[in-house]
Amino acid sequence: CEVESAIGEMTKFEEYVLVFTGSTNFRYDIFPAYKNKRTEEKPPEFYKLKKWAVKKFGIISDIVEADDIVSYYARKGHPITSADKDVLLGTPGYHYDTYHKYFVKTTKKEALEFLCLQALAGDSGDGIPGLSGVGIKVKDVSKKIVEAPRALKLLGDNKTLENVVQIYLDKNQTKEHALTMIRLVHMGQIKKISRKGKIKLELYNV
Repeated sequence: CEVESAIGEMTKFEEYVLVFTGSTNFRYDIFPAYKNKRTEEKPPEFYKLKKWAVKKFGIISDIVEADDIVSYYARKGHPITSADKDVLLGTPGYHYDTYHKYFVKTTKKEALEFLCLQALAGDSGDGIPGLSGVGIKVKDVSKKIVEAPRALKLLGDNKTLENVVQIYLDKNQTKEHALTMIRLVHMGQIKKISRKGKIKLELYNV
């Protein structure tokens, strides 16, 4: 936790928490095909280490994913560290990329645009279909270089989630399908986490 940043030297944190994804979450409820193509088995040591880390340092939830919780605290102004491009580019704030070891500053406008692109393009790794022929590729997280030409063309100057829903409707998709695609990639849907760790969700709606 002791790193040097572009805005000066950050102090060593006295308190920190590690966040883990549980065995299930709300995304499986709204879209059963979510991550159904991930079949790679982890080594037995992984589960032993995770159990130890959760007990000693962390929190875990079967309601949301780790990314949702990390994003929630980032939006509350807490410093976060992650190696996930979706967290780094889809959450407003100043974050540390633990994999590449650099800082990423993401504005609210940039985070919203990235969310819109994701909602249209989907994520093949997670089994999220998006619109046919619309893809997205993150080439450089630090420079925020994202390639999604078709999605950008569809959005035009109106980079909002309301426009994402309208684009799906224009492509003969239902409103509910459009909302499902947004909810699958949206990491800002936790309304509140109580001091006892109780999570209140508010799924995106138009």
